Amino acid sequence: MLIAIIFLFLVISCAAAFLMKKHGARRPMVWLATAAASLVVWLLVMFIPRNQTIALNWQNWFFASGTHIGLYFQIDARNWGMIAAIMTVHVAFLFTSASKEDFGKDYIFWIAETAAIALTFAVLSTADLWSLIISWTAMDVGIWFYQLFLRKKFDSSRFLRAFMFRFSGSLLLIFVTARIAGGGHSLLLKDIPASASALIFLAALLHSGIFPLPAPEDEGENHAAVLDFLTFLLPSISSLFLVTFLPNHQISFLLGIILGVGALIGLALLVFISSRAVSETKAVYNLAVSFVLFNAYRFITKTTSGLQGWFILILVFCTWLLLHERRGKNIILFPVLVMIFFSGLPFSLMSYGNSGILMSGFGIPALVSFGMHLYLLLIFARFIFREKADFNDLGTSSQFTYSIALFITISGLALIAFHTLAASEIELTDAWAGMLIVILTLGIQLWLRNRPSALPAENRLERIDTNKITRLLSFDWLFIWTNAIMNWTRPLVAGFSLLLEGEGGVLWSIVFLALLVTLIQTG
Repeated sequence: MLIAIIFLFLVISCAAAFLMKKHGARRPMVWLATAAASLVVWLLVMFIPRNQTIALNWQNWFFASGTHIGLYFQIDARNWGMIAAIMTVHVAFLFTSASKEDFGKDYIFWIAETAAIALTFAVLSTADLWSLIISWTAMDVGIWFYQLFLRKKFDSSRFLRAFMFRFSGSLLLIFVTARIAGGGHSLLLKDIPASASALIFLAALLHSGIFPLPAPEDEGENHAAVLDFLTFLLPSISSLFLVTFLPNHQISFLLGIILGVGALIGLALLVFISSRAVSETKAVYNLAVSFVLFNAYRFITKTTSGLQGWFILILVFCTWLLLHERRGKNIILFPVLVMIFFSGLPFSLMSYGNSGILMSGFGIPALVSFGMHLYLLLIFARFIFREKADFNDLGTSSQFTYSIALFITISGLALIAFHTLAASEIELTDAWAGMLIVILTLGIQLWLRNRPSALPAENRLERIDTNKITRLLSFDWLFIWTNAIMNWTRPLVAGFSLLLEGEGGVLWSIVFLALLVTLIQTG
């Protein structure tokens, strides 16, 4: 019942804010109602008892062709941390918007962001495949509505290309779900058969929205740009979060090596591109896409243990860089605490002992994870310590709301870390890895600050052109080739159609049908 209450609270707050604005309510009142609702939802999620399972099972929701389809949602240890993280981001988004100079222009973004959070919550809390299909469909409709009616700059070509990949992912998930149901297997996410895990992961990858590679415009740190990013990031990570439920795949050894190397090369290219990004907007998009490929590599190498902390890390890092653009000595402690929470030290969210990354030794998958962890910390440190607008330039009320956003974020991370704590002996296992991450992060960051010429985004790598890499990963070439093939085959199709018209068309149809039957019988 609590799941329904949380979802309805988000939906009702979204609808109430819209109706308040339509009936002439002052925009600060609209914000106050939305922010108060976000705090209530945040508290409801945060104070769910540790290790308690909360379920919502709506049986026989749909009946067709002798099949009973129900809706099953669940919050447990597997997804609670991620749900708590998105609710924390929700509060931070609303309270940082109140500190903006263009406070009165943001109300439509509050409503759209609340709707996005509600849909993401529905996807993350699904417990079976049918519920996931319905949640994915609802999220796709929401993205479509946002792109068509709320986004100022609408690129129909790029949007339709991305939507085609999302739609193919949904169709693939429906196909796999039908096969699993036809085989008499359970449709619960925790009971997915290993034989279907590869196809389900491919469906999640297609639906994640990374194809084609996003090409964001550098619009500055305004809430329109942040909402554009959230409508990309939230569907991406909520779709890919499915990997945390999947058993080890049954891909052949040779194909696994090929796919693993391909994912690693793609990850390296995106890491290189994001290292050159000068603005936070472009950096976070590339980091989000590189995180998707990182998860693909982890899935292929069968090392998916402890991935929930990584999802929380990428969500918090990316949203922090876009939301919290103020700097100052009074608030420098907050980003430092964020880095500590994700440092990999014992009792942190990325604790190497609790995640079990090094259980199989320090092999190539562990080395890739280690390098990715270090790189994310360096990118985060690089942007949060650069000079920007001063916190002290804000008015008293703006400083207050901005500080609440900072405090809620840190409190949320602390509660998530507490909920995910393991026994002390487990947390202290592989403590050396977390300490090494901290030492390397501090050392490399100090070295980069003392050697400005070594900054990859500004000097030594500036002469290296990444346009070719970006075009390759954007899949524009695929659509160009597809259009060329369609234009080449269109005369052939038209000629064949004319051949089958008229009185002789029936005879030709019989000839082709007989030829087809012969080929089928001999094949």
